[in-house]
Amino acid sequence: MKSVGQLVYFIFFSTVVWAQNNRVIDSLVNEADKHQGKEKGEILTRLYWEYRGLDNVKASAVADRVMELAIQSNDPLLRAKALHIQGLAKASYGEFSNAIRKVEESLEIALALQDTSQVASVLNSLGNLNHSQSNYNRALDFYMRRIPYLKKNEKTAIATNYNNIGMIQEAIKDYPKALEYFRKALDLHRSTGNKRMEGGTLVNIGIVYFNLKKYDEALEHLLQGVSIIKGEGDKMILSIAYESMGNIHREQKKYKLAEEAYQESLLLSEALQDTYGIASATRNLGETLLAEKRYGPAIVNLMKSHDLAQSIGSKSIMMDTRRLLAQSYFETQDMANAYRNLMEYQVLKDSLFNETKSRQIQELQAKYESEIKDQEINLLNSETELQAAALYEERLIRNASIVSVFMIALVAFLLIRNYQQKIRNAKALALKNEEISSQQILQLQKDKKLEVMEAMIDGEEKERRRIAQELHDGLLGHLAAIKMKFDGMGSESNQDKFNQALSSLDGASTEVRRIAHNMMPQILIRYGLIEALSEFVGNIRMMNYFTITLTHSGIKQRFNPIVELSLYRAIQELTNNIVKHAKASVVLIQLSLISDLLMVTVEDNGVGFNVGIVETTNGIGINNVISRIEYLGGKVSIQSENNKGTTVNIEIDISNESALNI
Repeated sequence: MKSVGQLVYFIFFSTVVWAQNNRVIDSLVNEADKHQGKEKGEILTRLYWEYRGLDNVKASAVADRVMELAIQSNDPLLRAKALHIQGLAKASYGEFSNAIRKVEESLEIALALQDTSQVASVLNSLGNLNHSQSNYNRALDFYMRRIPYLKKNEKTAIATNYNNIGMIQEAIKDYPKALEYFRKALDLHRSTGNKRMEGGTLVNIGIVYFNLKKYDEALEHLLQGVSIIKGEGDKMILSIAYESMGNIHREQKKYKLAEEAYQESLLLSEALQDTYGIASATRNLGETLLAEKRYGPAIVNLMKSHDLAQSIGSKSIMMDTRRLLAQSYFETQDMANAYRNLMEYQVLKDSLFNETKSRQIQELQAKYESEIKDQEINLLNSETELQAAALYEERLIRNASIVSVFMIALVAFLLIRNYQQKIRNAKALALKNEEISSQQILQLQKDKKLEVMEAMIDGEEKERRRIAQELHDGLLGHLAAIKMKFDGMGSESNQDKFNQALSSLDGASTEVRRIAHNMMPQILIRYGLIEALSEFVGNIRMMNYFTITLTHSGIKQRFNPIVELSLYRAIQELTNNIVKHAKASVVLIQLSLISDLLMVTVEDNGVGFNVGIVETTNGIGINNVISRIEYLGGKVSIQSENNKGTTVNIEIDISNESALNI
């Protein structure tokens, strides 16, 4: 089952919070009627925060009205506030992409206006929105950027940051840290008397205890939070609390209590028109009915949850419902629908895996772009030095005019002497023409061999791509079909064997995906040799074969794709040889670029081998390495002795422009 900590919606705490009750709302409505333009927009902005969590429809309408007033009054700060609350209104309906776009536009305006209060509020919302999309690094970045804009006496805002950081720690499963930050937030909310925030933080603490499987402590904090939030009327936090309580009851096999809690959460989400909340509660209700063997109602709820999740693009809920539907159809002997849903589950699982990898690549790209910007700044800072150099050049030209006559005479003398030398060289040149022609013929033969070698390498890489594609599209599909058959073994009497078999099958799927990735790593194509080797070394390190270290220096540019691919394959082959044969405990990979000489060293402390024997037996692996490097015009040297480890050195001269990606 999925824990509440894995759900993709959170309690969005605002920087400024007003008591939520009808008296305050009525007062703001009456006050807004007395004003026009910018003043009315400011009052309606406050009204939005009161409606939010109580009535999302009215909150959204108020946000749109604030935008109309901002356009009419042509006030940039009011426009920033309107974009902010419009974005949050979109998020309440699950439209996270539109929400982030609007709130980021609000941040640009607030930064330009240097309005610290608005900047702090918007940074908080951007952190929450990115958190909701599992972009934890970006979320934490926004929370940290917010800190300089907070004042020491703003206890509510500081507590909000604690709460947000706690949710990040909960999401990455660092539960002790999460509890630490939630308790700091709880103390500050209690000191300010902010009941709504206190209740919401108690709910968060309850969710962490649930993830720690401390169900008594979890229920205790959730019930405390519900007791407080009922008085504040925040339906969103109540819906999260009830769904969390339902998960606890289901985990304890108290299915009737779980159903009651999910129904409460569902009613609250429907009142808020919270599509995500409805989909999540319905999914959990379906899973509970499945556990009770009430397959018909379970299928109805799971299909409803899937359709709602699909309408808002929530792949995590879609993936869960497909898995549970496959299990439900299997129990009713509907094998066709069971197979279809299991296939859809596998597709969604692979899609989420690929999106996770894509986010990692995007973070690498952002790092790369940041380095480019730093270089541009350095160029701008050098303009003053260039101007000074220009003045110096003028002085040199003036001084040069004084000696121009002398230089002209000297040049004339040298020209005459050079002409005489040319006459003497003409005869020698004629003698060398024949020798040069012979050398050109040899060069043409060499070029032809290089073309053949290039075609062989290109064919090899195309074959790797084909095999990787077939592994992914073919074998993974068969593994998924086998997995469905294992699901049929899932009776309680065979549960342990079934779970072990299913776990082994998941491991096989992961291994196939790893093999396909290693055969043609996309990170090498997009971000180059260093990033690809870093990922490769990280994967080797996780397997605990030995201690492996990668270092590099002087490499600041991309090389020609053939150079990068050949070096990557060579290092991969050498490392795999170490894994298979060397029995090493320490491996070092070093890359350095000095002037135009690229040097690579792969060294281990393993059992070593007789280099002469390997060279005479034509080992395929080492021959592949040597062929690739010689094709690049490089050299390979190997030093090894029995029980004294092995060192392989590679040198490539990249002074030729064709070796560089320029």
